[in-house]
Amino acid sequence: MKNVRNGFLETGYDTPKGNVHAGFIKEAWENDRSSVTLKVMPHISRLHLYPNGFEKMRVGPALRLFSEEVLKGLYFYRSQVEKVYGPARETEAFILRMSKLIAIMTSRCAKTSLRPDSANAAYLKEFLIFLNEWELVHIRD
Repeated sequence: MKNVRNGFLETGYDTPKGNVHAGFIKEAWENDRSSVTLKVMPHISRLHLYPNGFEKMRVGPALRLFSEEVLKGLYFYRSQVEKVYGPARETEAFILRMSKLIAIMTSRCAKTSLRPDSANAAYLKEFLIFLNEWELVHIRD
């Protein structure tokens, strides 16, 4: 996850659906930071978006970057973000996909744990298909 986060922050990725990058999140965070009253992303800080060498080694901030809190910030500041970067749909979909993967892989209770023939197992198979498609995009290039 740390490597995915680092690549996402530095250059972004070309996925089968389009380019995804952290510029959208950074713009939403700047808007959120300048808000005096309401904070849509209160737990997102400079640490998550501009990590230094030691901060890049921490897993927690990497997981937090792909959280529902970030998605809420992108939805809330959509008009401001899209003025700067254009449509954010692919980046939102990427963050949602990573958020679901993290939730599945870090489940701590039996009810949401990964079991054969569960919805989580089906999603994991979908994610593997996505990874294969993503790899094919880079093979063609």
